Amino acid sequence: MKLLTTLPKLATISLSGIALMMGTVACSKTQYQNQTYTATAVAAQYTKPKIDILIVQDNSSSMLVPKASLQSQLAGFIAGLNGNWDYHFTVLPLQGTMSINSKWVIAEDCSTMASYNQQYCIPASNASAFNANPTGNAGWINTLNAATAATDLGFQNMAANLSDSSMTSSGFLRPDAALAVIALSNGDDVTGINFPSDYTYLNGQNGQQIPNLSSANAVSSFNSFENFIKNLKGSSSLVKFYSVVAQTYHIASQDCNGQYAWPGTRYSNLSAALNSATYDICSGGLSNVLSDISTQLQSLIQAYKFNYAVLNGNPIVSSITVTKNGVTVPQDNTNGWSYVGYTTEYLSYFPANTNQSTGYMIKFNGTSVYSGSDVIAINFEKQ
Repeated sequence: MKLLTTLPKLATISLSGIALMMGTVACSKTQYQNQTYTATAVAAQYTKPKIDILIVQDNSSSMLVPKASLQSQLAGFIAGLNGNWDYHFTVLPLQGTMSINSKWVIAEDCSTMASYNQQYCIPASNASAFNANPTGNAGWINTLNAATAATDLGFQNMAANLSDSSMTSSGFLRPDAALAVIALSNGDDVTGINFPSDYTYLNGQNGQQIPNLSSANAVSSFNSFENFIKNLKGSSSLVKFYSVVAQTYHIASQDCNGQYAWPGTRYSNLSAALNSATYDICSGGLSNVLSDISTQLQSLIQAYKFNYAVLNGNPIVSSITVTKNGVTVPQDNTNGWSYVGYTTEYLSYFPANTNQSTGYMIKFNGTSVYSGSDVIAINFEKQ
């Protein structure tokens, strides 16, 4: 979906140029007093789909090498989102909990964060600064927690982090935004699985015991977290869960990025339940995972349907012209546009009400609603 700002031929002078001219041509005032200047809708800045992106990073000691590989791709990942999304991005630990108030956030627009958190907000143009804190946890998680590596309570910690009041009070999680969670781990979640009653032996691995994912406790705890994350938004289609995990056992040798690894089956199963994707952290999949996820996220744009656009000024209604894909959209309450005045509305109505904005608005009715790659151009004169 693209929204263009196209000026009529009579108004080829920028607004800043107009201001300069008005201050310098007082002696020839009559030359310009009958000139009509046309302002253009800047709806594009209001109709970018919103998404909050959270990486939950396995912070056990075995994840040091994989984390460094993913970290190096961050700038390219953010660049791939920039211009298409109104996004927030940060990283929280998989083994433990942390308040967003102690985190840096990369945002397309830092003003969307609460006033206190804006001081810790990094614009997309400075995304590389997120990597520049090798000892603290403000960016990536650098404090390793080896003690919990064998008891990966990933689902439990994700639920605690996503439910923490700082998530919403900071402005990081927005009620009118989609959510993408990316689990980065070389282990698997064992939340709600009791040892040893819910464990079984892994054949051919020297008596290694592994969680029985078919046990009643395993199934119950998985279903509980699946329901939790699906219900975080008004529609489960607005939630994505990507898994960057091992696909097979790597416990006979350290051949997964120089480390041991266990298949992240529960994480992968959750990705499948949320129509997302799983990537193999051990077989080179990590090298392209962020760019692949960026491509996956772009497909969400096609699901958004918009029926409002915001103008950047109070229009003379009779001067408004609207085109969709180069075809004139009539002023019509059934299958055209209508002017609704200054109001607060959700600009997108499907798959859920999202992108809430306030301003002078046009409503698109019936067949005139826009989505995907539709090109909308709106011109009007300001009052």
